[in-house]
Amino acid sequence: MNCNRFDLPNTRREFLQTAGCGFGAVALAALMGDQAQAAPVRLPQRAAKAKSVIFLFMEGGPSHLDTF
Repeated sequence: MNCNRFDLPNTRREFLQTAGCGFGAVALAALMGDQAQAAPVRLPQRAAKAKSVIFLFMEGGPSHLDTF
């Protein structure tokens, strides 16, 4: 039994057909992914109370893997 499928070279037409199907599948996956990630916008149920926010960006220290 010969399991090597790469003995016969592909023609130019077969190569372009395979490449076109591959690029088409990638484009379709990208389009489907954009539609799947789009979620409806929900309005807040009550008004926000915060007037300002203090954001602390503390660089350095051990990573989350080291502190587990």
